[in-house]
Amino acid sequence: MSSFNLTDADRGQLDARGISPEELERQLSLFRKPRQFARLVRPCTVDDGIRRIREDEDEAEELLTLHREAAAQGRFAKFVPASGAATRMFRDLLVYLKGPRRDSAWPSVVEQAQGGDSSARVLVRFMEELQRFAFWDDLHAVVGRPIRTGEFRPVLDALLEPEGLGYEKLPKGLLKFHSYPERPRTPFEEQLVEAADYSLGADGRCRLHFTVSPEHLERFEALFREVREFYESRFDVRYEITYSVQKPSTDTLAVDLENRPFRDESGQLVFRPGGHGALIENLNDLGADLVYIKNIDNVQPDDRRPPVSRWKRILGGYLVKLQRRGQEILDRLRGEVPPQEFLEQALRFASTRLQVQLNGRLDNRSPEARRRWLLDRLSRPIRVCGVVPNTGEPGGGPFWVRERDGSVTLQIIETAQVDLDDAEQQTILAGSTHFNPVDLVCGLRDGDGRPYDLHRFIDHDAVIVTEKSHAGRDLKALERPGLWNGAMAGWNTVFVETPLESFTPVKTVLDLLRKWGHS
Repeated sequence: MSSFNLTDADRGQLDARGISPEELERQLSLFRKPRQFARLVRPCTVDDGIRRIREDEDEAEELLTLHREAAAQGRFAKFVPASGAATRMFRDLLVYLKGPRRDSAWPSVVEQAQGGDSSARVLVRFMEELQRFAFWDDLHAVVGRPIRTGEFRPVLDALLEPEGLGYEKLPKGLLKFHSYPERPRTPFEEQLVEAADYSLGADGRCRLHFTVSPEHLERFEALFREVREFYESRFDVRYEITYSVQKPSTDTLAVDLENRPFRDESGQLVFRPGGHGALIENLNDLGADLVYIKNIDNVQPDDRRPPVSRWKRILGGYLVKLQRRGQEILDRLRGEVPPQEFLEQALRFASTRLQVQLNGRLDNRSPEARRRWLLDRLSRPIRVCGVVPNTGEPGGGPFWVRERDGSVTLQIIETAQVDLDDAEQQTILAGSTHFNPVDLVCGLRDGDGRPYDLHRFIDHDAVIVTEKSHAGRDLKALERPGLWNGAMAGWNTVFVETPLESFTPVKTVLDLLRKWGHS
């Protein structure tokens, strides 16, 4: 029963989204709770939460072999969140198209840039290096005439407005990122090419799943129809592409600053997308076996791909190795209580390979209690997360975190999850040595091939409350536990250091020109 009176119109809204009154009440209770911060114990470092695998050692070759065997069996697929809009990529350019400087003359833009203004510097470099962008030919065709130096307004119109290329509102996955002699490639196409490197089965099938926004689904499908024959012929693969959209049932209720349901001008409840954590539903529905997860914009051109693909194979092989040993232990545990020596070996696997900190909790427990604990701990989805040395990029990182039951686990933590008013927590956060580039490979089935119910492993309290506005009125919005944060909090998590080459995101339009030296 809801703590406020639902009207018939409210119930109609809930039914249309597939949200129950009980779920609505749960969301309201989260707004009323004191904010729940992650409790950091220490940053993960190499040999303390982060595994370093040396490419020149035998283990790397063993892992590559394990990956090759699993890939041949068709066990791997790829899951790519691809609904993110490109608007932020062009933020600095939009200042001069729709913002307060839209009437600026080129000489004043140059003067602003020379004075150190960041938006002006972006626009000047963008115009100076225009022909280096992969979308140059399309842009020039829309403008329809030679572009003179400093003639930025028609260029921005042609690039960003819907009457031109419409890049402002398109998802990143559909923008042309990289130039090649045969044709420029979008991130969507680069994901196809990359998947053929490490997700290809012996039968030639290569499976990818993209989560997209509903309004752009047809464009993704049209692009695939256009390029399918080219890439399948070039890489001798048969792509199996599926798509899904974020479920309306994962939307969250907005509230006013008094934690009362927020209503719009017509009196309707206002719901907002629940953030990327909502995609745990899409991942759960996929029912796949071994799944790589990678953001749509983190793609490398051909000349930079080989080391990235090699490390994807190493991560995949490491996951297979951990799964095999975990399943061997589970098979023994499901019979009679095994000997003490075996229980000790199993606990060492949990503490050293799965990085589960026991802190003496099981020292005085009976063999049966240890068996039950191991059965629970090893009967979970597992993720191997590539992490790169921290170079100051914004985003989450690997930490040891104290849970509410007192246990300490490995988690990927974003800055927004940390109490920055706590000096100790701020110091731990600042001591982070590695960064999460969203480079995961996940085991989503148990030893009998049954998909895990991923809902069981979500930390539902790991939400983030933010302040937004609607039609000039302030509101509070609720973000669900992030996909690789709270949504996977109960998984077995392993961090492996990977090279910086594996992280080449595109946050601004100038990143398309970047050499990615990470200097």
